[in-house]
Amino acid sequence: MKKKTLSIIIAIVTCLSAFAVTACSKEETFEEKVAKGNADLVIATVTVRNEKTDRVMFEEKLFFETDNRLPVPERTSGATFLNYENKDGMEFFDVNGRQIETIKIKNDLTLYARYEYKSCTITFNLNGGEFVGSGSDIHLYYMDDTPVLPVAEKEGFIFMGWRDEAGKMVSDDQGNPINIEFNSENYNINAAAICRLTAVFDDYQPTVTFDFNDGSIQNQTITVRYNSFIETPDDTHDTGSRMIVGWSTYMNESPRNAQMNYNERITSDITLYAVWDSYYEVELVYIDNADRSEIGNETLKVFNTRNTDFPTVAEANKKFDFGATSLSWYKDSSFMGGTQISNPKTDYSVTTFYGRVFR
Repeated sequence: MKKKTLSIIIAIVTCLSAFAVTACSKEETFEEKVAKGNADLVIATVTVRNEKTDRVMFEEKLFFETDNRLPVPERTSGATFLNYENKDGMEFFDVNGRQIETIKIKNDLTLYARYEYKSCTITFNLNGGEFVGSGSDIHLYYMDDTPVLPVAEKEGFIFMGWRDEAGKMVSDDQGNPINIEFNSENYNINAAAICRLTAVFDDYQPTVTFDFNDGSIQNQTITVRYNSFIETPDDTHDTGSRMIVGWSTYMNESPRNAQMNYNERITSDITLYAVWDSYYEVELVYIDNADRSEIGNETLKVFNTRNTDFPTVAEANKKFDFGATSLSWYKDSSFMGGTQISNPKTDYSVTTFYGRVFR
């Protein structure tokens, strides 16, 4: 009986020992003597990232006592695959995806697909312009982050962006890439045409907007040649009591300062605002001093704000061909009972003035 009991105890101890050995074999690090013969046993998971973008390319499980290989990336223009390395530069799998024989992998790890990248220097043809601020050639590697290109300028023109030698626009007017081929995913560095870019300019035609400063009159916008002069609208929009007396780049310009002609060259988009002034009318009668006969007449607008002068002798001769040598103004047709007047606003009650013409 004692012998039978002893045999049972020995059997139990033997089973417990076997269980313990089996349990130990399930650790992540496998002892060769335990795992031998278990070819389907996963010993590690390899995560492969692209060394340029750091994006995960794939994950692969490695098995015990198996000729483990990693997939080789597809051939891509501009980059030649070399091997799979860890972050410290140790090679684990060669160019064919075979595991290096001297490397024993027992734990999960991350490897990086290493490439030899082609590169080029992006050179810029300024096409008669110049860089805005700083600008120079850019050295670019395949799959680099897409650069923001410099901006160019040219007097009298608008910078539209950069184009490659194939005629494709690769950036907008701010240097931002606009072509799908010109980015970190698809940039084909072998296409040397993309590495030589030309500035694209367009004729700059500034706009001039005439703001009539009156809700009942529609504003006008015209396009003019760069660095040219303009003519203001001929229509002064006389309402019978107020009219446009000039144009200004200021919305609330005083009529005293307004000019009918804008005498600056147009080099950028501008808005000119109409300047209005109210007025009343007086009659001007020209009298020949020799025989006191009336030899001409006209109406003169006397403005409320801006200065109004009587016509000069030169102006009268131009309009009426008087051949006058001098001209003076009075409130009386006989030139008596009043003094000579220099300004029609001397007396607002007077509606007729008489010009004494000497010839």
